[in-house]
Amino acid sequence: MVSDMGRAGEMVQTTLKKRMLLLILAMSTFGFGDTVLERKILSDSGGINCSNIMWVKMFLTQRSNKPFILINPEGIPYRLYTPNSAIAVKEEYGVYVGGYVRNDQLILAFWNLGENVVFYDIQKGFSPTMSVKMQRHEFNGVIADPQEDDKFYIPYGRNISPWWVRIIPAPDGSVCYAKPFLAEIKNDKILRDYEVEYEGKRAESYRIEDVTSDAKMIHFLGFRDGVRRNNRAEVMILYYVGYSTEKKRVVQNYNILEKEMIGLNHFGPLSMVCKNEDVYVAFTWFVSPVGGFQNNIEQFKSDIYYSQYCNKTAGKTVQIAKGFQSLVKLDSTGRVYVFYVDYAGNLVCKTKQSDKWSKDVTILSGVDILPGIYGIRYIAAEFDSEDNLHLVYPSKGSLIYEKRKLSEN
Repeated sequence: MVSDMGRAGEMVQTTLKKRMLLLILAMSTFGFGDTVLERKILSDSGGINCSNIMWVKMFLTQRSNKPFILINPEGIPYRLYTPNSAIAVKEEYGVYVGGYVRNDQLILAFWNLGENVVFYDIQKGFSPTMSVKMQRHEFNGVIADPQEDDKFYIPYGRNISPWWVRIIPAPDGSVCYAKPFLAEIKNDKILRDYEVEYEGKRAESYRIEDVTSDAKMIHFLGFRDGVRRNNRAEVMILYYVGYSTEKKRVVQNYNILEKEMIGLNHFGPLSMVCKNEDVYVAFTWFVSPVGGFQNNIEQFKSDIYYSQYCNKTAGKTVQIAKGFQSLVKLDSTGRVYVFYVDYAGNLVCKTKQSDKWSKDVTILSGVDILPGIYGIRYIAAEFDSEDNLHLVYPSKGSLIYEKRKLSEN
């Protein structure tokens, strides 16, 4: 005969076993030791086909750590989300230029098809705050000056022709080169609009793909034309430039990696972060099989590389993994994180301290590997002021937002 105390003991043990089992299941499903603080499906309400997403961008407000997720679906207007709502982005706003956060304000800028870049305050219902007359270019973002609230920079690309074309025009008018430019804006006026002299050849193109900034620098990442070694291969150089807003000139630059673009060899999407004039870069280089994505994903050769420019010195460019959608991020301590999607659809993380890389850690599973991998960005990640990790990724056809505390933070 079992006493009431004995039965109570058995019930406690059973309850503890159930809780342990649930904990183990949660760890294996939601992050292998991480704490999932929030998880929401974003795309179902908007009917977004994740396969048509061109890029995903995430903004975090600085005080409340509120996320805003802006996506560019092919063929339909931009969509803006918070975890609990969708905010309409009218087609009439035009072409996205860039965005920034100042304290708890999110400002997005669009070129409105009327030769004006219009800035909108999102928390005030897309209320226009400023309009700057500017022709359409290949815009690369909006940089807010950290010292002056009413000062901004808009980096962009422009095609220019060599001087001799004015004297001896090219037969088809095609002799021109893409160069980086920078518009310096105060209030609603362009103070300066000038080419960024990056120390390259005049007879070459430098196409900007990513831009970021810190207190005194604007950092450019893009592709320079390389020297052809044969008639069938186009040579591309992944190239970094650091522009000082105080000295008004380029003060640091280097070639990150040079590759021959033969057949289906191609660079994937680029990722760059900075802190105190130091710069960290992650990117993919992959070779697609004949027939493209319809073949088995295992037939893709997709290598992930990392490089950095720290203490005024360029580091070595090294391969650190195999996978897709690499992202480099920093937490509040300056620790380097590289996130990527492996061949099994797992979101994986590597961390770097000093010159040592950690082992691969699986953050979550079930990420869709989408067919548009040539420069398409469908993963986003940001650390907030409390080192919580905010993620956006596609899974089972839906776009998922997560906020989680990593086990090592």
